[in-house]
Amino acid sequence: MAPDDGRARPAPRRRFVLGRTTRLDLFLALAGLAVSALEWWVALTAGGDVHDVVLAAASTGLSGCLLLRNARPVAVGVVTTGLLAALAMNQALADRVLSTSVLLLATPLVLISVTRGARSGAVGAVALAVGVVGSAVSPVVQVSEAPLWTYTAHVALLVAVWLWAWRRRQDAAARRREVAANVALARAQERNRLSAELHDVLGHSLTVIHAQANAELARRPGPGEQAAALESIRDIAKASLRDVRLLVGALRDAVDTLPVRLVALDDIVRTARAAGLVVTAHLPDRATLQQWDDELSPALALTLARCLQEGLTNMLRHGRPGGAASVALSRDVEGIRMTMSNTTGSQADRGAGVGLVGLRERARAHGGEVRAVHDGDRFVLDVRLPVA
Repeated sequence: MAPDDGRARPAPRRRFVLGRTTRLDLFLALAGLAVSALEWWVALTAGGDVHDVVLAAASTGLSGCLLLRNARPVAVGVVTTGLLAALAMNQALADRVLSTSVLLLATPLVLISVTRGARSGAVGAVALAVGVVGSAVSPVVQVSEAPLWTYTAHVALLVAVWLWAWRRRQDAAARRREVAANVALARAQERNRLSAELHDVLGHSLTVIHAQANAELARRPGPGEQAAALESIRDIAKASLRDVRLLVGALRDAVDTLPVRLVALDDIVRTARAAGLVVTAHLPDRATLQQWDDELSPALALTLARCLQEGLTNMLRHGRPGGAASVALSRDVEGIRMTMSNTTGSQADRGAGVGLVGLRERARAHGGEVRAVHDGDRFVLDVRLPVA
């Protein structure tokens, strides 16, 4: 016996030919249609009567149910019940024994499909109850010389089939839960691995940058511009280190959002200015941003902050030195809009970078959109996020 490594085992492979219709369904449907064709021949050319026509029509319908029993189990169950009722009435009115070949094939197979395929397990129990009651007037029971024994056999077969299908349903549900648990475990392990890499590599590098900037400031303050540059490096490294620590905590705790508030947008703009970007910011006042923080979700605030950071970073990387840059944030009945633009140094960047792709994914998660376009020598980043 192979050792159990704790992983979910794949379910037995089923061959599908049309949607959820299997090859077995197709074979059974063709067999039913072959019997139905014979019944139609009897009904139309061999002196058949209206009872033969009803039998042929019902058998054809049951053959179709066999074809679609896994694709539309509940609908097929309802149709099958109606066709079985028609066959029962047809046999009760006939003066001779009619064929029951397709009936005997369809009833247990449709019960299996309904029990296994319906969204609720209660549907299968209802189908079993209908089958038990309907078996009392089944054409097979009507023409039997021992109707009580035939009815008992009918019920026993239906209960056995239902129990088997219910067990298969439970097994499939257990497999899905096991797979979901393994996927969640794999994701948690990957998050922990990524958090460890971030902490050990990026966190260490930022700590060293922060420490060296502090040491250089303490040893040689230097001219005002040099000191300001070192202070900017130190502050950016400190802020980035804080963000890395928050990100590591979020990865380990499986938290989707970090504690970022909209009142911090001013700090993001000041950091970009300290790095040398000349930018005009049209942001709401602090009181308005605090009110938005109370009204909006933390995830939306995080998305806006990351959009602003990415836009300003792109301005620093690709903007023309000394070119004009602007940022505007507004809110209306449709949601929040952030527009950033700057004069570009070249046409190389068309907005397909990894950072912009990530922003688009963040915006789509909120039902919004991010547009990055070139308008002459200016690059425009337009972020629109709906507010529920």
